[in-house]
Amino acid sequence: MSQTSEACNNKIMGKWINRFSFSRLSIQYRLPILICTLLLSAIAIYGFANYYSLKKATLTLSKERLGSITDQMSSMFGQSVQSIGKTGNSTATQKAVTQCLKSNGKAFRTETIEALNKLHRDSTWVSTALLNTNLETIVRSDKSKHDVKVNLKDVINYNHVGPNSTKVGKIFNVNGTMYYPIITAVTENSKITGYIISWVVLYTSQKSVTQFSKLVGTGAGIYILNTDESLWTDLMKPIHSLPIGVDQLGKVVEYKSSDGRQMMASTKLIPGSDWVVMIDFPEQIVLTGVSAFVRLITGIGLFLTAIGIFAAWVMSRKITKPMKQLTVAATAISQGNYSAPVPINVYRHDELGQLANAFNIMRAQVYQMWQDLEEKVKDRTAELQEEIKLRKATEESLRISSQRYHLLVEEVKDYAIVLLDVNGKVIVWNKGAEKIKGYKEDEILGKSFTCFYTKEDINAGKPQKLLDKATRDGRSEDEGWRVGKDGSRFWANVVFTAIYDVDNKLLGFAKITRDITERKKLEEERRLISDKLEERIKEVAVQSIQLEAVNKELEAFTYSVSHDLRTPLRAISGYSIMLKEDYEAELDAEGKRIIRNIIGNTKMMGQLIDDLLAFSRLGKKELVRTLVDMRSLAMSIVKELLKHELKSKYDIRIGSLPPAEADPVMIKQVIMNLVSNAIKYSSKKANPEIEIGYKDEETKTIYYVKDNGAGFDMAYAHKLFGVFQRLHSQEEFEGTGVGLALVKRIIDKHKGKIWAEAVENSGATFYFSLPKKLNI
Repeated sequence: MSQTSEACNNKIMGKWINRFSFSRLSIQYRLPILICTLLLSAIAIYGFANYYSLKKATLTLSKERLGSITDQMSSMFGQSVQSIGKTGNSTATQKAVTQCLKSNGKAFRTETIEALNKLHRDSTWVSTALLNTNLETIVRSDKSKHDVKVNLKDVINYNHVGPNSTKVGKIFNVNGTMYYPIITAVTENSKITGYIISWVVLYTSQKSVTQFSKLVGTGAGIYILNTDESLWTDLMKPIHSLPIGVDQLGKVVEYKSSDGRQMMASTKLIPGSDWVVMIDFPEQIVLTGVSAFVRLITGIGLFLTAIGIFAAWVMSRKITKPMKQLTVAATAISQGNYSAPVPINVYRHDELGQLANAFNIMRAQVYQMWQDLEEKVKDRTAELQEEIKLRKATEESLRISSQRYHLLVEEVKDYAIVLLDVNGKVIVWNKGAEKIKGYKEDEILGKSFTCFYTKEDINAGKPQKLLDKATRDGRSEDEGWRVGKDGSRFWANVVFTAIYDVDNKLLGFAKITRDITERKKLEEERRLISDKLEERIKEVAVQSIQLEAVNKELEAFTYSVSHDLRTPLRAISGYSIMLKEDYEAELDAEGKRIIRNIIGNTKMMGQLIDDLLAFSRLGKKELVRTLVDMRSLAMSIVKELLKHELKSKYDIRIGSLPPAEADPVMIKQVIMNLVSNAIKYSSKKANPEIEIGYKDEETKTIYYVKDNGAGFDMAYAHKLFGVFQRLHSQEEFEGTGVGLALVKRIIDKHKGKIWAEAVENSGATFYFSLPKKLNI
């Protein structure tokens, strides 16, 4: 009875599940649900994006504020330490103190005690004493309350106090009370003759800590730790160490507190001490405003969703009402009542009116088709009887085709198709097997297929391994030498396929063998060709070395020719200048122009010779690698190039260029050429602008010089870095055509790259990259 009741309940539950399945809901319900889903999705995505952005911005500002507060606290403590140091140094240099120390406390004792008493700033100073270099107490202040039991030798050695200096030492936990020493070296003639050691109790009241937290805000906490991390304190008592150490100084670190809160902390070394100050506060308090924003977005989203559901419900009612009427008409047609009218006004101007009109037409067509179908059914019945006869004939044809298929397999001569039983004995043998392996069918049937393998493969158990793999994986494949009936060998590709019955019982194996001896020979020929190709590559490498030698000879030739050209060029220049100075008054305008052209061209020729010599020398010059301050170098070059120009004419912006590992002389020549080109080609602009910047990548730094000058056609960019290649005429812009070639050669020596981008009359940008680690 209980089983029947349970089955009934399951049936009812299934009906309700099907009823409320989304795919079974009507459009009247689907549309509000869809709009609601879209609204909720959009609001959720918008809220999440805003929350994430606000959270990230809030945390970034909080980290910056935390770092700033930590710096301020470190500076404040440092100023206090500096003040204590000045007082201590002043006391240590007093004559009474040095004489008392020399006399081992016999002379100037009263004056020394009075000086030590003045060092006590407040009640936290528990002891002040003058010690000799053996750390024996010479005299103690009257205000000393008690002695702190700490090994003074370890204190002095740890703090490394130098002559004429004062240092605040690390904090010690002595019987639950925290003390720290203030050590001042008494110095005479740059030699330490003793020490003034004051012990101060480190304690801050809960009220002071609470006031600090309120001042900083966000529930901040302040901690002090020794630089050797031997003690942590919250300024009231020693505490357990936190998951942030001295190795993270100056950084903002996130960690989880013991109560599971996510915290942000920042540390800073206090100058003149062995202390590190740390300030932290919980992220939860920082993000309180962000959480409030999320709640507001959620409320707005729910309100908009409610409005959307209501609007969708009203819209769906207007759409589904006429559709229900159309459904009634469609149901009548499905029941065979083709004359039922469609209860929708066909003169409606919307899509439903068009649908109703089309539905009426369809109803008439369906009725006509139904009548036609009745006639066709009768005709089809007669046709089916004929098809039955044809099917029987087809089955007979298939039987004959199957026989032909078997005959075809047997007659295949390019592949050896063999069937083996479970023990590997041959049970089927085709013509291809007879052709490839030489055995006739009656000679091989019933024999093991291992007779096709070499003795080495048989001894290694290879035939059985192939059958085992086919049994395990369903298929195995192998290439290797096989043996024919006459003992000849051939290279074969063999595929074994396991054959199973319907009960997954192994019946045997299908073995297909293909003779690929010719392909094997081709592979051997390819290998020989590959070996010859490697030899050719080696020959090309030798030729490359020879080409490098020729390049060196060419550089020497260029150097020699450049030197030989100087003498006649100086003569031409000198005679031209003499002619201009002595006979200029007797020359007409054309003669004067020719003289000016001769002088100008000889000057340009001299510059060209200088550039060629520089280009030639560059091939011989070795790199002297060092760290170059690229920004300072760029600023000095700009200053040098513009010393004869109006300062207001050029707008030159130099970014914060990172240093580069390069030859300083060569890299100066690169920047000098690029910046001078930028100045030259932008000089004709009304407002010339030049920018020097960089782009940082993982393995290299890309520097660039950008201008808004004449630019050039990028179709000729490949000519930029060749010797004597110029994209502008001499009349437009002067130049020798060697500068950029020299720049490219320098960058190549630095294992970098140089390229340019430009638009005609809109400026150009020259880039060059330098590796961050130079390998030469």
